[in-house]
Amino acid sequence: MDDATITSAAKHENERWLFINSCITGLRGLQLNINRLSKTFGRPVTGIHNQTYGLVADLLECLVQRCLALNTMDVRVAYDYIKACLLDPTVDKVVLIAHSQGGIIASLVLDSLYADLPCAIISKLEVYTFGSAASHFNDPHLSGPAMATKYCVPHIEHYVNELDLVPRWGVLYNVCQILDNKYCGKIFVCMGASGHLFNQHYMDAMFSLDNASTTGFLNQVVDVDDRFGIYGEQGLARQAKKAKKSGWEPAEEDNSISQGLGCIMGSRIGSVVVDDGCISSGAVLVNFAEPKSARDTGGKTVRQLSHLCKYIDGGEPTIEF
Repeated sequence: MDDATITSAAKHENERWLFINSCITGLRGLQLNINRLSKTFGRPVTGIHNQTYGLVADLLECLVQRCLALNTMDVRVAYDYIKACLLDPTVDKVVLIAHSQGGIIASLVLDSLYADLPCAIISKLEVYTFGSAASHFNDPHLSGPAMATKYCVPHIEHYVNELDLVPRWGVLYNVCQILDNKYCGKIFVCMGASGHLFNQHYMDAMFSLDNASTTGFLNQVVDVDDRFGIYGEQGLARQAKKAKKSGWEPAEEDNSISQGLGCIMGSRIGSVVVDDGCISSGAVLVNFAEPKSARDTGGKTVRQLSHLCKYIDGGEPTIEF
């Protein structure tokens, strides 16, 4: 870390920033990734190495993790480290960033954490993915006056290049086509952009080190695209129908779901933000199970809606979205 990053990091000793890399990434590549993250957000970042065994073996591992939900060694190592950070009483916030296959690992780690830890502990966690290959992202809906947030993990965001083949098979495909899956969090899609490399195609394009720029991804204006709302509502209807067949009925006073069923009727599956770059006015935000009037972003930019960007240059979020 440079001197400026070291100075900024000293102000955030109660935070732990973690990164899980993509497939076909060695230790040198992981170091380059965490160096870039550290410089961008002004915090020390710990890399959890998703080991590579070569192209073919790594792709097979992705399929096994994604299709069979198998907790491979990489998943178990990530789970143990993240759990230890969450249980550390001196830590107030754990920020997990994942790229590509790292998104699959992160989704499996979350599933295990929900089973093993109370949401009061997990609520210290925030998750951000880039080019995620994961098929689902769970975030149980909470209810009751004692809960500080509506969801177990208060902030989940996914960043995607539209023409990147990995998220087209991962996050985008599962949001639009596999309607029974839950994919919690906001999804920011840069329309017309391609490339899958973490530093070059995601960090440089979306979180440029030139934070003063007024024309970049973060400054695009956000609009609403109801297509994704329709997809989400169809998925909600299917899940509600299945839940009803199994004998479950929602509480009379509201449409919230207990922790066990997660985000089904009346609660958010996720949201989608699409950034048009230089093509048109900017971006699209969709909250799947919210009424259309609630989806209006009021001319806000990606910078205003993204929680992750509040951390740039050692910043600290002050407004919740």
